[in-house]
Amino acid sequence: MPAKNYASTRFSGLEEINTSNVANLKLAWSFSTGVVRGHEAAPIVVNNTMYVITPYPNYVYALDLTQPGAPVKWKYEPSPLSSSQGVACCDVVNRGLVYSDNRVFFNTLDNNTIALDANTGQEIWKTKVGDINMGETITMAPLVVKGKVLVGNSGGEMGVRGWLTALNATDGKIAWRAYHTGPDADVLIGANFHPYYQQDQGKELGVTSWPGDAWRIGGGTMWGWISYDPEQNLIFYGTGNPGPWNPDQRPGDNKWTCGIFARDPDTGEARWFYQLSPHDLHDYDGINEQILTGARMGALAAQESYWTYSRGHEMTKRQVHVELLLGEKVFALNGQSIGRLEDIRTVKNRGHYFVSEFLVGNYAVLGRLAAWSIGRALLRIFGAKREDGYRVRWDQLDLSDPQRLRLLCDTDELLPMKTEQFPS
Repeated sequence: MPAKNYASTRFSGLEEINTSNVANLKLAWSFSTGVVRGHEAAPIVVNNTMYVITPYPNYVYALDLTQPGAPVKWKYEPSPLSSSQGVACCDVVNRGLVYSDNRVFFNTLDNNTIALDANTGQEIWKTKVGDINMGETITMAPLVVKGKVLVGNSGGEMGVRGWLTALNATDGKIAWRAYHTGPDADVLIGANFHPYYQQDQGKELGVTSWPGDAWRIGGGTMWGWISYDPEQNLIFYGTGNPGPWNPDQRPGDNKWTCGIFARDPDTGEARWFYQLSPHDLHDYDGINEQILTGARMGALAAQESYWTYSRGHEMTKRQVHVELLLGEKVFALNGQSIGRLEDIRTVKNRGHYFVSEFLVGNYAVLGRLAAWSIGRALLRIFGAKREDGYRVRWDQLDLSDPQRLRLLCDTDELLPMKTEQFPS
């Protein structure tokens, strides 16, 4: 599958190529797709066959890896509408195809999802799921979960309304569709929806967090990646930026854009949501993959999901209750308690993301960009300023120095800071 497995780890356990022989690698063969636009799709290898999909016009190739030079076994040309190229916001890319039950599933730029016989390349079914005349395109890699082909749309800059759609893998018929703006019924929010943070709780937030009917063209598309946890029977994915880009035209939190959804793949029913970027000012999105791992902190067994903002912000959350960084739990750096982390919100009029204040030993730190994992916290402090005015770089900080430090935002303006001690 496009991200290697349901956990989206993209990690290969193969060991044939290692540190002892990697220097001996040389070209065995090469293959030209005949397309010169951006290639973003990872090849899929199944049963000695490599499957490759190109950007528009979305050719699909099957290469025979058992033969010298990997000759083409078959080629499929879907012939998408040429006018779809003018609708794509960010190149005419395709992010991949997926193999399941001897079928290859993929999307075309003009909003068709197609199933092919993996052995012959013969078309099995083709379903139109969007409309380029409404500004929609599809660039994402589908995922097959429990007989459902999951597909999302692109075009958050074009006045579209984002959605995730499930098609039956057998016949291509639409099983369910969940929108990312609008009434709860459209978003498939019901009695089993339990977001952890108060900011994401309430009725009809997909309408009331927008001015008037702006939610109808509010973006929140799903052009990225989907992960799946079989134990919980939940899929996890991010939603894109709100539209239009000008934030002054859409006051409010603009639910359910720029956040993470957990859903039941059988019905599409939403189980929880966390909004990474309420009222997104700078097209941060929330699209990148949810990397599912198992982790343990003391006696607490937790399932985590790691993700990286499209602007490089790295964070982690506990899936089950969406407790960002295990919510109010205490974290440690090199075995020492550093404190509790609260919510993440936009610092208004600056457009940067900051984490609530906490202490690292005798340091009071306001974190901006950071990467965390269970049991430890790695602080990436881009600039800090001691109270005596001396500025140091993050990699020059001495944690043995009792001097309290504060992180500056880009305007070099110090933000209010709490000073209470946190329990160890």
